[in-house]
Order: sequence, then structure tokens, then C-alpha cells
Amino acid sequence: MRIYRLLPVVTIASFLLTASSSGPGIAQPYSPAGSGIYQPSPGPCIDGLEYQRLVEAGRLARPPAPGLLWPEQVQFPSYAWPLERGLRDGYIMVNYVDHDPTAAIKDYSNGAWAYDGHTGTDITLYNFRLMDRGYRILSAAPGTVSSVVYNKEDRHTGPPYAATENNVVVTNNDGTSTWYIHLRTNAVTVNPGEVIPAGTLIGLVGSSGNSTDAHLHFECGQYTPSWVTRDPWNGPNNALPSLWASQLPYVGAQHLWIADMGVFTQAAAGGDLNNFPFPLFKERFIAPVVMGANEPWIPVFLQLQGLAGDAYRIEILRPNSTLYAFVDYTLPSNNPYSWHYWYWGWSGGVPPSDYGTWAVRVLINSVEVKRTTFQVGASTIFGPRLVPKAGHTFRLDGTTQRDTMHVSPLGSPVSYSLLSHPSGITLADSIVTIASTFSQNLRSLYFQAVARDAAGRADTMWYHIVDPTKPLGEQTAVDAGPARVARLALAPASPNPAGRSTVLRFSCAAGQHVNLSIYDAAGRRVRTLLDGLPRGGEIEHAVSWDGRDGAGLRVPTGLYFARIRAGLESRSSKVALLN
Repeated sequence: MRIYRLLPVVTIASFLLTASSSGPGIAQPYSPAGSGIYQPSPGPCIDGLEYQRLVEAGRLARPPAPGLLWPEQVQFPSYAWPLERGLRDGYIMVNYVDHDPTAAIKDYSNGAWAYDGHTGTDITLYNFRLMDRGYRILSAAPGTVSSVVYNKEDRHTGPPYAATENNVVVTNNDGTSTWYIHLRTNAVTVNPGEVIPAGTLIGLVGSSGNSTDAHLHFECGQYTPSWVTRDPWNGPNNALPSLWASQLPYVGAQHLWIADMGVFTQAAAGGDLNNFPFPLFKERFIAPVVMGANEPWIPVFLQLQGLAGDAYRIEILRPNSTLYAFVDYTLPSNNPYSWHYWYWGWSGGVPPSDYGTWAVRVLINSVEVKRTTFQVGASTIFGPRLVPKAGHTFRLDGTTQRDTMHVSPLGSPVSYSLLSHPSGITLADSIVTIASTFSQNLRSLYFQAVARDAAGRADTMWYHIVDPTKPLGEQTAVDAGPARVARLALAPASPNPAGRSTVLRFSCAAGQHVNLSIYDAAGRRVRTLLDGLPRGGEIEHAVSWDGRDGAGLRVPTGLYFARIRAGLESRSSKVALLN
């Protein structure tokens, strides 16, 4: 039985844009040599047999009480956001409920931000690398867990699909129901019959079943006695009250924004920039530590969402900030979710005098909205990259369990080490073993393993252990063996109050992914200073802030907050800015 064919989210049609030709080594390689777009295609959503299985699982869990007109007499709960992080913080809103009974598409706001027949809300992670880190799904309302499926394969990018998906069905306290679909393999963290409050961890985002993107399909409804979907979003095409405690703005009316961007190489694309498999976008291309001047091309990708007529410019800047290459592009149609890539001539165009730190930036209406930097040298160097995945969930069952780590051949040989691991978990070469006698205190436990090359470059494997027999809750292991790891810490900004710039110093465990961002007094994100593995040093790091927002504009004088997050921990510090 199959539930989803999430084709509009997951089936990607590729085509090459018309682009001017320019070869490597020319004097002014300003025009791109080639380009392409990968974007969703429309298609059906729910397979009837699997849909019916979910209906039966929820209905049998709590049948109507005798003598009641159940559930017509009850109201739906007020839903909290069902994810640990919000939109544009690793997530893109891809599909709403389709209200049009014909082959046309009409979402709650009279737009077409859905696909024909879609019955839920699809909230999609930028890529599978984020899925590996373990993005948490939280119960949006209190209720009783009706049914769970946890052991189906995930990381799908196309057919053939698994017969079903990992999911959690919750019967809300008023008798209505909520579905959480496509969870990560083994990462469901609740049991049938458990009564859970809102905000309970119920699993991690995955791509199981008929899915080819890491995403959550969130759906609510009631049994009358058949299943009737209830769109939680209120708008011109859905007069029912919003079910959200705080309804977010409609994304179908929001102009162009860039979710992600990066530089990659021809080798990282499989050797042919005009013909490579779209899952490489979903896995996020392996980025070079150093882009060699001997590379034939310099490719850049963007992941974006926008409306017809929205335009952007990409610029590649030398270390002295002079322009090396650019391209201007205008979206021909509404674009709920896609990747664009462009490449320019490179070999022969970069003399040794230009080695150093280059930048790629995106401008919208002549304002810089996103920038990334990369190092250029004589030859390309890659750091470690765990493949085909960098995350794994174990589900304890009384047996010895193992996981073998692998790294991309593009990098150098590595050695492996465990991080924040408890006793009972061992490492031999690249094999992590959890003993049959291993025990933990709470339902979920997290630890990491690090792959590090001789130069100290590292990638992290994110491990999650579920013991369904333990009380609900989460813990990070603290028994790290002889070499105990540093706890996350954020020192006060210096100078503070700050003038034109200030420095933020922090410490974290080696090989740990860190997000360091600046927020204003209203809690709005102003700028992300770091989202990845810190460079340099094993424990202590420093990042400067020049008092500018993500668009490169100086922010007003006032009180700001630096917030750092790593794993389950976070710290914050005040920054007084004086312009």
C-alpha cells in the first residue's frame, strides 16, 4: 500500500536554459557558459489504499462514544507550529491544501501554491544534509498517539518507493486527528496509546514513502465516519477560522528569496555540468575547501522561491572586490521551490596574484541579499564528506547494532572518532557499535562521530538512539571518554557597546555544527554569521559582526542579541550597537 506520490514536491523536471557560450581562459569571462534549472513538476498526492490505511488506523484507535454525534460536536484544537524551526530557517513551504475539486489548483488564498488533489501542508527541508542533522517534529496539539510506523526506508529521490511511509497519527483531545507523515527511518519517538502534550518530540523529518524531498506532510481532519481533511489555513478561499495559534503569512504572495547558495566543481557534479542527476542538489553539492585555478569552470547554485517577474543578479568577486563574472535572470513564472545553477569559464582566467578569498553574492533590486566566500589556489582540495548520509537513527531492540561510515573519494583519507558518546558505544575504524546491553535514561539520546583528515578538516555524523521502553524525553550523552569535549559557550561581545564592528567568541565541541545569528530586540533575525562547522581551531572560535544585516545594510543603533545554537544547546548574549 502506498500513500504518497509527492510529485510536485519531489519529482524534478530538468532543462537547460539558453545561455551565451564562453570558454575558459578568455580575457573577460563575464557571461555564463551554461546553466540549468531543476524545479518541481505537478502530480497526484495520495494513493487511495494507503490513505485508507491511515484513516482506519486513526478511526479504530478512538471510535465515537455511544449517543454522541461524534465528532461533529467538537472543534479542532489550536495548533502550534509542528517543527522545531520556522520557515526560512532550514525550511521552505512548498504546498498547501488544494480546494479545487477539478483538475485546476486553488489554495486557501486563491493562489496555486499546491498541486492537484493535495490534502495537507508540505514543509520541506532545504536538503538531505539538514535531514541528517536531525530536524525535530513536535506535536502541534495535545492528544493520544493512535498509531505509528517507524521502520520504512527513507532518503527517496524517485521511484521505486517504499510500500508505505513512517508516520504518526494523533487523536486530538477533542476527537479530531492529526497526521505527521514521511518521518526518518527509526526516528519515531512516541508509542501508540501514549498521551502527549503539545510540543512533544514525536520524530525527525525524513523522506520515507512516496517522497523525494526531506519534508513533513502535516494534515488534520476528522472521521464522519470517512476522513474529511480540514485546511488549517484561513484566507479568501477558506472561510473557516485558522487553526494556527499564530498563522504565518501566505508564501504564495512573497517575492524572491534565496534559501541556499554555494560553489561546487565539475567533479562534484559527476563530471558533466550539462547532464547530472538532480539528487546532487538535494544532497547539497560537495563544496571544495580550495577551488583550483586549473578547474575548467566555476559553477554556482542557488536554491530559491519567488514569483513571476522577480529578478536576481549573481556576481563573482575577486579578492580585491573587482567583478570576475555575473549573470542577470528573471523568473518567468511563480516558483515555489527550485535550484538554479550557472557556470563560467575559469581555467586560465585566475593568475596566482588572484589566489585568496573570493566571494559570490546575490543581488535583488541592486541590494545584496546573500553572500558566500570560497578559497582559490593552484589546485582543488576537498575536505571530508560523509556519504551517502551523515545521520543515522538506531532503535534499541536488545541486539547489537552497527553502522559503517563512508567518505567521498574526492577528499583525503580520514580517521574517525566519537564525540559525546556514552559507555556501551564503541568505534573500530569506521564502524560504530551499540552493544546489546546498552541502556539510556530517556526515549532519545544523541551523539556524534567525526571524520577528520590529516589537515584537521572534518565532517560530522549525527547519531540518534531511540529506546521506546524509556520515558519520553531527550538527552545528550556526557560521558565522552578520556578526552571530554567543550560545552557550548558564548562570551560577551567585544567591544560592547560596539561601534563599526564587534567580535563574538565562542567555544563548542570539535566538529560540531554551529548556527550563530544576530537578532533585533523584537526577535527578528537580522543576520546569520555562521551556519556550519567553524573554521580553525578545535575548541575556541571567533566571528566578527560589522553591524550590517543580511542585505549588507547597516542596522540602526540599538540593542541586539547574538544567539548561538549547536545540537540541543543554545546560548545568547546582548550586543549594544552605536552607529
